[in-house]
Order: sequence, then C-alpha cells, then structure tokens
Amino acid sequence: MHKLLPIVSILLFAACDKADSTASAAATKSTPANAAGLIERWREAGLQVSAFDPADGDKYGGGECKAGQVNGVDAVICLYASPEAATEAQAAGLAAVGPATGASLVVGKQLLVIADRRASDPEGRTINQATRIFRGR
Repeated sequence: MHKLLPIVSILLFAACDKADSTASAAATKSTPANAAGLIERWREAGLQVSAFDPADGDKYGGGECKAGQVNGVDAVICLYASPEAATEAQAAGLAAVGPATGASLVVGKQLLVIADRRASDPEGRTINQATRIFRGR
C-alpha cells in the first residue's frame, strides 16, 4: 500500500495542476487583458464591430482608451494601471453615458462604457450581449 501512495499523489497533483490551468485559461478568456481581446470576442459572437481608435482617456478617469461602435452602439474600452483605478473611473464612464441608454462596467483593470446615443438598439440586445461578453458570460 505504501508503494502506491507516491503514485497516487503524483496523479492527484497532475489532476489538480490541469484543473488549475483550465480555470486560469477560462479566467483569462473571460477577462481580456486589452481592447483587442474584447473586440475579437465580440466579433466571434457575431457582433458588427467598427474600428476602435484612441480616445481621450481624461474623460474616462485617465485610462488608456479606445472608442468605436458595436452594432451601431458607441463603446469605449479603457485600461487602467490597477483594478482600483478602473473602479474609480466607473462614475466618469456613467457620466459620459449621459441620458442615453447604456452602462459603465469594470472587470479587473478594464472599463467598458457603452451608450446607445442613436437609438440603434431599442430593445437593448446589443448592450446586453456586449456587456455579458465583457463580463465573461
């Protein structure tokens, strides 16, 4: 029995290591580290995504931002130095949405500000899908 213990331990360690790697990969996929990763996930989901060009980060609490459109809905993706900085910028993002239907959401170091200023998403489906993908769902 004692001879089997090291083998069992190795097998359990390998299984746990694989589970940790799988969980880590899922977390990385659900929270892209940059705008390009999120934009690609939106495209993979069938959303029509415009070019995203640099945007004024001062308007969004000092982040490094890119702006474009997702199915005709305005979207800004900002990256911050820390999750705390992104959270602090969330209110500025909500202020930027203004009276339009939209959202200002934080995941990790990223802020997504999405606003339907042209009423191109009257049922909110694009905003819902884009924000769900952003949150990794």
